[in-house]
Amino acid sequence: MVSFSIIFNNPDKKYKAGDVVECKLQISIFERIDTRSLSLRFLGEAYNEWERTKTVSQSGATRHVSETFSAREEYFNYEHYFFGGSEGTVREILPGNYSYETSFTLPKKLPSNFHHQYGWIRYSVKATYDIFLGSKSEHSEEFFVTSLLDLNSHSHLKDPVKVIEQKTFCCWCCTSDPVDIITLLPKSGFVPGQKIPITIEIDNNSNVRIDCVYFQLNEKLKFFATNPGSDSKSEEDIVTDHIFDSGADLGVAPYQNKLFKHDLFLDPQYPWKILDGCEIIKCEYFIVCTAHSSGCNSNPQNKVKVFIGSVPFIGDTVQNNDPPSYQDVVTLPPKFEDIES
Repeated sequence: MVSFSIIFNNPDKKYKAGDVVECKLQISIFERIDTRSLSLRFLGEAYNEWERTKTVSQSGATRHVSETFSAREEYFNYEHYFFGGSEGTVREILPGNYSYETSFTLPKKLPSNFHHQYGWIRYSVKATYDIFLGSKSEHSEEFFVTSLLDLNSHSHLKDPVKVIEQKTFCCWCCTSDPVDIITLLPKSGFVPGQKIPITIEIDNNSNVRIDCVYFQLNEKLKFFATNPGSDSKSEEDIVTDHIFDSGADLGVAPYQNKLFKHDLFLDPQYPWKILDGCEIIKCEYFIVCTAHSSGCNSNPQNKVKVFIGSVPFIGDTVQNNDPPSYQDVVTLPPKFEDIES
């Protein structure tokens, strides 16, 4: 009876927050219809849902009950009527081809599209013919938004970062002097196509050898539910990792210090999740540095949070094609107290 086609001003249907989305709605009517209205709705929303199973005891019997947790968030919901309205009068539409145009300006603060088993962020356009004494005829298409997280609006992300974690090793009743693992970054805000200059200093004041030093860039997703009550889920994955290689000697001997450097390239082809503006789905990135020690000792480790935006700091350069580069490990001179010992 009705055939819809929605044509976007951007053929790939990709936009940035703040852009104007222009749509041409083309309709083919194959037989006469009576309708109250024709509309095009622009909708931006996020939704989470998952199930949890709990054990319930009743009258001596035990059974498993599933409970569904969910949350919804709306960013915009704009409906343009080409004719009629929610209470429009009936209009006769004859067979033929019809074309309508409208546009919508996206808000400047929007999270990017996102799809996951626990939740999604979606932007869509839906055409609706409200047919009198009949079911609605509808057609929907998704379009894609890139969040504009401007690092210049967060000046603190330009400050240098220094994170220190101290670890001692225990053997029976003896405790070693500490191992300090120090991670330094020139700033904490970056965009895809840039390199993160990472410096890791290992001050091994213990009698335990550090076999090797490595780091991971981790991506942590958090999902929040509000119905029927508060609940959350999280998931953490490794985006990339790097083991420092300094030839035959990969580690740090007892009572020795070493400095490790690496330029971590943020590949623009990776699907970085910039979800600024979404309150029910969060994504965080961490550089996790580890000093792997000998024997059954737990490994010293520290974690630095970095922020991935879409607009770089003024004056920063962005490289789209350069491969990652790194520098070899540099051995620091021993401390004065090490010489004395």
